[in-house]
Amino acid sequence: MSHIRVAAAVTALAAILAACGSSGTSGQTQFVNRVDGICLRALSTLGPSPKSIKNLPLFGHEVAKNLTIFVSQLQRLQAVKVPSQDSAEYSAVLRGLSKENELLRELIPPLLANNLQDVRKISASVAPTSLAIYRLEGKLGLLVCQRSV
Repeated sequence: MSHIRVAAAVTALAAILAACGSSGTSGQTQFVNRVDGICLRALSTLGPSPKSIKNLPLFGHEVAKNLTIFVSQLQRLQAVKVPSQDSAEYSAVLRGLSKENELLRELIPPLLANNLQDVRKISASVAPTSLAIYRLEGKLGLLVCQRSV
């Protein structure tokens, strides 16, 4: 995985789960609006995405700051009342987000140690997890809003 792909994988994590509204029942609409609010609030607190990962330790500090936001976001998302027909998919989204947070936590030490080989290994696990979450959001009627870089 090239430096650009490592940066793209981690940047994608900053954008994951910013849900946009969709049509549906009143309960579904409330669910989507609640998730949307939580995710947009989290996105608004993230720092700018690094333009380069040439300085891995600096990038590691950014990932560490953002991880605290992602952990808090996950806690708020876990408290959302979910329509019964969406509970299985939403539970899978929450498990995926938890896994992403674990991968980010694992990614920080090699970034800070400037260990590109370990960064590449861990980053290879991030993209499939993010893609799985993206697909589940689609099943729930949620759209992923890309954060402008």
